[in-house]
Amino acid sequence: MLTDLSPLILDLTGLDDAAIEALGFKTYCDYYLQTFNRGMFLAHDGEPVYFFRSTAKTHCLHQTIDGIKGPICPVRVARVKWIKEFISGNVAKSELWLVPDKRGFDKRCYFSQEHGHVVWLSPRDQDWSFKTAYAATPEYIRRKVKTVEGAELVCRFNLPEISSSEQSQPSLQSDSVSATTEPLPEPALPCLTPDDSEPVREGS
Repeated sequence: MLTDLSPLILDLTGLDDAAIEALGFKTYCDYYLQTFNRGMFLAHDGEPVYFFRSTAKTHCLHQTIDGIKGPICPVRVARVKWIKEFISGNVAKSELWLVPDKRGFDKRCYFSQEHGHVVWLSPRDQDWSFKTAYAATPEYIRRKVKTVEGAELVCRFNLPEISSSEQSQPSLQSDSVSATTEPLPEPALPCLTPDDSEPVREGS
């Protein structure tokens, strides 16, 4: 589980906006797409998350102004490799919330106040699609996620507690969420539900 995401940040030193946009688009496609138009990775709970080429051309790497694609955002580009780590539950001290959308469905929001970053997923039929990711202040996270009417904390991703005898082979622990029975491309990660309650059922 990652506590330091800085090694994943793209170096944009000396690049103008056109070069930053080109690097962001190429990195997104190389990193997230298995075919020309789309790719798929598993979320922390094994649910598929789809990435589309068109998403990188719209607003996920750009500032959004009044709902319209704006200029390229260097911070979004620099952090483009963070998205996979967030959705896989691989960022220590991050959280996942279900947030109602005014269009009548729940979105997933993975965020870390420590890193000042949010990742949004939109529901598809039986899975999810990556929508966007960007830097966010604690106040923004409180206003747009935590205090939204009907929003629910699904789980927190914390570092496992490791005893001295287990340090050579650390084990991951979870208070209330069991690991998925299907094999994942990465190790199962500790996902703690709020107040040690039963896991919140996630769905669109």
